[in-house]
Amino acid sequence: MPDDIKMADAILDLVTKHRGSVSFAELSREIAGFAGDVSLIINTDHCSNICLWPGVSVAAADALDALRTSGAIHARPASLLVYLCDGAVPQMPIAKRSRHYKKLHWAPTVFYPGPAQPPQQPTTRRDPRKADVTAN
Repeated sequence: MPDDIKMADAILDLVTKHRGSVSFAELSREIAGFAGDVSLIINTDHCSNICLWPGVSVAAADALDALRTSGAIHARPASLLVYLCDGAVPQMPIAKRSRHYKKLHWAPTVFYPGPAQPPQQPTTRRDPRKADVTAN
């Protein structure tokens, strides 16, 4: 079995069977070969210099991309507290929102099983005391 498939299986197993949600710190600690020299950095038209994690292997980056693209896992923003509890916090400022940063900022992220859910539209509540009146 190729290394990329083994890595993807190990990540998916950890996310779905053991924890429900997993941080990069947990992935690095619990999956052999996950840690490496690649930094996962977001640079798009809408935001730049946002680092998801500063130390993954090429196989891990490819596996995460394949799992995310297939809908097997999805990423969500996380609290700094998650990483403090996991014992690994990168030494860079935290990205508070999606924007262009001059210096590299870290976005705490965790992975959940399954595809990302679309954002829910806010519901408008009607006051039952007010009648729905239409003019004729």
